Amino acid sequence: MAGLNCRYCGHSVSGAVCAHCGAPAPADLGPAVAAASPGSAGPQEEHGRGSVPDPKAVAASVMGAIRSRMVPEAERLVLDKHPAWQWRAAGAVLVAAVLLLAFLMIRSCSLPAPPGGGFTTPGLADGPAPALPGPLATAVCEPPDQANGVERCVIAASDPLLSGGITGGGELLLRVQVVAPVELTQTVRKWRSTGGSVVSDGMVFASISASSSVLYADTDSGLRIDTGSFANKAAAQTFLSRSGLLG
Repeated sequence: MAGLNCRYCGHSVSGAVCAHCGAPAPADLGPAVAAASPGSAGPQEEHGRGSVPDPKAVAASVMGAIRSRMVPEAERLVLDKHPAWQWRAAGAVLVAAVLLLAFLMIRSCSLPAPPGGGFTTPGLADGPAPALPGPLATAVCEPPDQANGVERCVIAASDPLLSGGITGGGELLLRVQVVAPVELTQTVRKWRSTGGSVVSDGMVFASISASSSVLYADTDSGLRIDTGSFANKAAAQTFLSRSGLLG
């Protein structure tokens, strides 16, 4: 009897059930246990005579054996491969990452919006110069003013666009800016009130001021242009026709 082992966990069995995993004792131990414990005859005797054990008891025994072997093994692997100081270091890194993410989210929400309600400042990567009609692409532009975003562009006096002496033989200055629709609408309203000659009054507004300069606004793109003075209003009208501003 001392040499019998549990069929599930392999531990030595000395009673009716395995003291380690709870499985029924091997069949060879059944008669001896029954003789030593006459008051406990019944299921144990039947098991000793080779009857089928209770499936629930067998399942519980198997699970007990698995737990008894796997849990200590898993704990040993965790402790061997990842010492406690490594877990603490990993936790510190995780906390730092969460704090950094929270800081970046708060920072992004607190940044001010770009000037002009989110419109691109003129003169930068895709500023207004590329949006100018083809004939105006020959203008040489300076970096935009950091205070108001106005970009100064100059068309040389020798440019065919100014042929015929429409500027009196001088170069032409363009002040170019991209602004928000609300601001551009206010600008157009102000231009109308100055009493100039309105040439176009729709999505594209164009007028010739009393000083023979051109005032232009595209309410769809936000592009605003006002020019230097021309020789006269007829010269300003000629420029509007040549420049392609009116389409």
